[in-house]
Amino acid sequence: LPRNTYNYKSFIEILSGRRSVRSFKSRPVSDKYIDEIVDSVSYAPFGAAPEKMEISIINNRETIESALPLISDFLNGIKRLIENPFASKFLRLFTGKEEFQTIKNHIYPIAKGEIYNLENGDGITRGAPAIITIHAPKDAEAHTNNGVIYATYIMLAAHAIGLGATMIECLIPAINRNKKLKSIFQIPDNNEAIMSVIVGYPKYHYKRTIKRHKHKINKVL
Repeated sequence: LPRNTYNYKSFIEILSGRRSVRSFKSRPVSDKYIDEIVDSVSYAPFGAAPEKMEISIINNRETIESALPLISDFLNGIKRLIENPFASKFLRLFTGKEEFQTIKNHIYPIAKGEIYNLENGDGITRGAPAIITIHAPKDAEAHTNNGVIYATYIMLAAHAIGLGATMIECLIPAINRNKKLKSIFQIPDNNEAIMSVIVGYPKYHYKRTIKRHKHKINKVL
């Protein structure tokens, strides 16, 4: 193991210096950097069966743009489902409470604001030159937990290199329900996408950090 790695202050400085990046320069990311980012996952803890986890990389803006119309159509279709009382009830039964609330309270307001309408620009992948998607067989043990852990490591590794990144969950239902998108993202039919991370050179650099205090802490004595 490396020595002298126990420095809480430096660790917090890394975390506090990271910001979610949603505006990117029109500059490709080298394959070397992408490989280094993905290699960081090798050090990630896991819930179970890490050998069943898979990662797909699109490091080509043209390929990403070929997927955007399909994703946009899917997300705008969700808007119509939520606004239809009968379809909305069916969607809630089909997706479950957590996913339905995410769709209703997060994806739907964004779709309603025409952010996912490509006529207004790319409000989906934000012009990112690269997307890294974690996926696994649908019956793989703990694959959802593993996927989120891996995405977190990918995001922090990108920041350590000097790149910008953020998780984008809105892609996931579109990928999992559209065979053409699965083909573009190179995800096998029996696998399901868990999380995508967009990566690129930040267009803007922030001067302030954000510290959130929205979590509740219960201490048991």
